[in-house]
Amino acid sequence: MRIGIDAHILGKGKGGVETALLGIIHALFELDKKNEYLLYVSSGHPFGEADLPSNFRLRRLPVSNPWIQRPLVIPVLYKQDRLDLIHLQRIMPPWGCERCVLHVHDVLYETHPQYFPPLKRRIFNAMARASVKRATHIVTVTESSRKDIQRVYNIPPQRVTVISNGVEPRFFHSGMEDDLLQAALRRLGVAQPYVLVLGMLERHKNTHVAIRAFDEFVKRHPNYLLVLVGRGRSETRSGYPAELRALIGSLPSADRVRALGYVSNEDRLSLLNGAAVLLFPGTAEGFGLPPLEAMACGVPVIAAETETAIEVYGDAALMTKPLDHLENAAAMDRLASDEQLRSEMITRGLARARRFRWDRVAGQLLEVYRNAAS
Repeated sequence: MRIGIDAHILGKGKGGVETALLGIIHALFELDKKNEYLLYVSSGHPFGEADLPSNFRLRRLPVSNPWIQRPLVIPVLYKQDRLDLIHLQRIMPPWGCERCVLHVHDVLYETHPQYFPPLKRRIFNAMARASVKRATHIVTVTESSRKDIQRVYNIPPQRVTVISNGVEPRFFHSGMEDDLLQAALRRLGVAQPYVLVLGMLERHKNTHVAIRAFDEFVKRHPNYLLVLVGRGRSETRSGYPAELRALIGSLPSADRVRALGYVSNEDRLSLLNGAAVLLFPGTAEGFGLPPLEAMACGVPVIAAETETAIEVYGDAALMTKPLDHLENAAAMDRLASDEQLRSEMITRGLARARRFRWDRVAGQLLEVYRNAAS
């Protein structure tokens, strides 16, 4: 088969979707030496020609604007490159691409419309509905998302396959020497111990809940910092990052908060390894990779109790009521004060994270490719 993968988001800092796509591609490098792949990339992508296996090729997209790429460029390349199949993220072009595996990580625009600008929400919903109708097959990341897709778009179950995300091997037993870790933390302006919040600055991630929870927690544990990692995303511009800055400035714990914005993959790994706890209070997630990455690093996790969180993290995270900052503060206090609980959550987390492997994801995806191409 000749398979195209739309990888234009690589290098754009697009959060979980970008991380997942990169994990899939790296796993396919190792697993599939038979099929031919064309990776459609934009500027900033992480690959050099020398990095690729012999059956993978880069195809630089001639324009960077996705509103031109998707409806005009991708269908032309599909035909020119004589693809048997193309793997697209979220949205299909309105024509061409006759055999397409569509990766729909979530349908938050439909299930949580309050978090998105009305005009973009209407446009995205219209494109998404047309896309899922045209796609040869749909892949999503959790049973929760599968149910939402089938309900919202009235899609028969045989057209949707659940393939979870994975955790990169580098997060397990990273073996980071303490002097290297401390040097990285000093460069970032961070001192241990700290609570880490990792994710895009979007309203449904509930970073404001984390900030208020920390303001309560630090009253009993004044030596801790709160470290916020992530930046806002263009399609959800709503003034939320500015609201967070104002909230931090209004609280007594303002001098204990470090907002780092976007960080490199290397710094992300350092911050995870050095954290005392990862706090993940988002109430609307398609999957949620950061808690699994933290678990792989031996860091206990506190997460908002949602259907997706229960499915992905099981009993390996302390679950809290969504939007309840006092309960989140109490959970942090328990982990800071109870060494036995902390040790138990680290053990559970490592075992849970090991269940999510990119090689398994790639194997399942290959089977979907074969069925869709035929």
